[in-house]
Amino acid sequence: MELTEKAELAIQGDKEAFMNMIRAVQQNLYVIARSIVKNEEDCANTIQEAIVKAFSNVHRLKEPAYFKTWIIRILINECNRIIKKKKRVSPVPYDLRKTSYKGEYEQIELFEVIDGLDEQSPKYKGLVIPNTVEIAVDNTLSSLFDQNMKKRSPHKRWRWAAVAVAFFFVLGAVSILTFPTFAEVLRSLFAKDNPDIGLMRAQELGLVINPHIKVKDKGYTLVINEAVADPTRVTLALQLFDENGKHDRDKLGLGDVNTITIKDDKGNVVGSMYDMGYTSDFYYMVDFFSEPLKKDKITIEGSIGTLGQSNETLIKGNWNFSFDIDMKEANKQNNIEELAGSYTTPHGMTVTLKRLTRMVQGVRFELETELDGAAMARSPGDLWEKQMLGFHFETTGGEEIHSVNPRKWNYMDSLMTSDHKVVGNGKMRWSYTFKYLPEDKPYRFVMDAYSVAEMDGSKISFRPSELTEPQTFKVMNDSLELVKASLEKSQANKGEHETVISF
Repeated sequence: MELTEKAELAIQGDKEAFMNMIRAVQQNLYVIARSIVKNEEDCANTIQEAIVKAFSNVHRLKEPAYFKTWIIRILINECNRIIKKKKRVSPVPYDLRKTSYKGEYEQIELFEVIDGLDEQSPKYKGLVIPNTVEIAVDNTLSSLFDQNMKKRSPHKRWRWAAVAVAFFFVLGAVSILTFPTFAEVLRSLFAKDNPDIGLMRAQELGLVINPHIKVKDKGYTLVINEAVADPTRVTLALQLFDENGKHDRDKLGLGDVNTITIKDDKGNVVGSMYDMGYTSDFYYMVDFFSEPLKKDKITIEGSIGTLGQSNETLIKGNWNFSFDIDMKEANKQNNIEELAGSYTTPHGMTVTLKRLTRMVQGVRFELETELDGAAMARSPGDLWEKQMLGFHFETTGGEEIHSVNPRKWNYMDSLMTSDHKVVGNGKMRWSYTFKYLPEDKPYRFVMDAYSVAEMDGSKISFRPSELTEPQTFKVMNDSLELVKASLEKSQANKGEHETVISF
């Protein structure tokens, strides 16, 4: 079956076809994500998010032939969001920067990178996707497989949602268009595989507010009736109604033109919201804070001036809005637990548990790693900063609670955001925010794996022109096989050539 036919089936709601499409483009996704975010952990996270968003929105894709282009655009947005979140400069590579669009799908160049990323290209035949990324893709697809994909028919979609949410209507003489709240949608539709415990808790504590936002222009009305914030994240449900009172889920896009920013009480921008997808009943806007936000008040500012997709006539107008959220009550729910315990690995890394910060919508777990002198000597310069941790929490009976970067299938995952930074010579601070961790039961932290980039001085020498057949070299305890070398046009500099080595 051709890829276009599979894409058509995926758009119509065929889960198997969607999974096959992801398998077909996963190498492309890895190449692009790796070129932007640089490390494996962020690479796996961005691909996971792109798959989830594509899964939630594939029913809106109008041209099956451009499935790959479409999901790569989603991935690039996720990569840029993570970079912005970490507040570090990591420019998109040249071949992704020169982006032009002619219509929504036609001639989307990305400097020809989409067409150039051909799975059959010799350049990528020897590419091996890391286990971390492979497992992330597998687990994401596995978790999505049991969920119902949305169909194009709004009547079928509403019938399905009505059963899932278990609404009971008394039909009378009044005709009314009704949408479930975001708390009800997330509680009911995702309770089986991915319950949003933090949102439920915020609702129970009375922290979900109604900002009474209703902005009308050019026949479209933007409405926000629900929002919630705590030091973990900000979430709001945004709806956009046309002149007939019908919610239009495809008209609003966020990016350079339209933005929803979060500001602190001094007017500083502390976050930027994006659409998580998940439901067709509203735009599910969210932003996660990598560090707990310690503010008594925040302001949500929307700058919305354009509606419509790039392949249709854009509607210019003014749907700007602004409202405040009082954080005092949410901050009162914060509870910091100092942790004790450390472990030193045979290779000179000491892992020290630091603290848990329990917030309304999540639990932040912090730890530190420190390399001894011998380990630092094996990782000169800033090479030692290239680290990865794998661990899990489990009950005293050995039942898994959550896992991070596991090397296994079908693991438990409620990680919302993670970050790490250098806090000293050889020392790094790691933070992970989970949807929950048990409060009333004991549980264990188990270190599963770690990696640190090292240099042992090994070198290999060869002449590219003489590499007519594979050559194998021993490096430390590994074997490195050079497959071929070729001279190809440079992707970074037009008119130049570069040596490409497959290994």
